[in-house]
Amino acid sequence: MEGDQNAKRRGITVKVYLEVLAEYLSIILEYNSIFIQDNTPIYKTNKVTEWFQEIGINIMA
Repeated sequence: MEGDQNAKRRGITVKVYLEVLAEYLSIILEYNSIFIQDNTPIYKTNKVTEWFQEIGINIMA
């Protein structure tokens, strides 16, 4: 996964993370599963939490 070239440190941003999730999550997540994340700051943002809620995926952080 490449970092965000527009970000200050060119790291993984919420934007990049959501792009990856949108592309691959349906491939790796089975029906009625819970997606588990660690406590990385970008995983806990409102934008990421809202994205999961919008698509109906339960998360465990």
